[in-house]
Amino acid sequence: MSAAEADLDGFRARLALERRCNATEAAARLGVGIERFKRVVDAAGLAPIAEEDVRKYGRILRVRYWRAGDLDELGDHVRADQELREAAIAAGLREAARKAAATRRRNIELAKVARIELELRRPRDEAGPVESLAWTLALMRVAGVWPSGLRDWRHVSDPLVDGVAELLRQARLGRDALTGMLDAVRGPALEAGRALACPATVAATLGVPIEVIAPHVPQLAGHVPRTVLAELAAEPPPWLLEARADLLLRETAAQSARELAEERSAVLESAGRAVARLDDASVAELFGLPEEAVRLLRPRSGCWSAEHVGHLIRERPRWTRDAGAAWAEVERRRERARRRLERRRGRARRRDERRRERLE
Repeated sequence: MSAAEADLDGFRARLALERRCNATEAAARLGVGIERFKRVVDAAGLAPIAEEDVRKYGRILRVRYWRAGDLDELGDHVRADQELREAAIAAGLREAARKAAATRRRNIELAKVARIELELRRPRDEAGPVESLAWTLALMRVAGVWPSGLRDWRHVSDPLVDGVAELLRQARLGRDALTGMLDAVRGPALEAGRALACPATVAATLGVPIEVIAPHVPQLAGHVPRTVLAELAAEPPPWLLEARADLLLRETAAQSARELAEERSAVLESAGRAVARLDDASVAELFGLPEEAVRLLRPRSGCWSAEHVGHLIRERPRWTRDAGAAWAEVERRRERARRRLERRRGRARRRDERRRERLE
């Protein structure tokens, strides 16, 4: 005590070194984040002086404590970890720069190849309206510019346009270059659009769906040059004649199937109406039985329905096979009705007797 009183500042400093610090306090003491503190402690092999379980946030957490004096000795480890991190970041930046340079070189090579391909595919003066319009639509799609007169084509999708647009993207042309190319081809593109017939007109003129025509003629999303359409209409090639014949055959078969279905439906309706009008004489004639027996064998509804007669035809009960069996069925039903009536009267009589007994 006397020594502590003699040197209070030293005693307080030594006492502070013995303070227990958890991970959060230790990281703040070293001026680093918690994750870096845990990494430094693991690298230095510094073991905690105490551990305890604390219930917090509805869970049991494992809390570790370190001696403050031991933490102060980790300064060199913290600096070493910082240097390692900086070296790793620098190495990562160099690797990223190397990859970026390689990517730029590869993109430059791809752009050169794409520009050569574009030059080869650029429509010449003798190009047809399909090629001219496809080139223009690809330019408009990549540049994001839709001049007046061509805006109706902005939603057209065709593999020819998609291929040119992909080449334009790979060529990495600037917006000014794209708009300049677009201005140069806008006039021919307008003429090309007017020179193409829409899919509905093509199908109506040639008499076959556009899907059949597309593989055989130059077309852009089903739009065919009017000159080609006129030639096909004037002199149909063999493939067009075969397509028309196939379509006519399918339509004829479908019409025949519809007519057959309508005829069958009419016959069934007529038969249903005839069966619905069945009387005793018709049923007697159908089964070859006496009309009087048939009248006595009516169903409970009192009339002959198509469903009931159809059921008798399918099942053919014994009484429908000959007159003797029919009269026997009549007698059986009469006897059953008589017994049912007697049972009903007996129940009524016993009920009356019980009522009189209760009254007496």
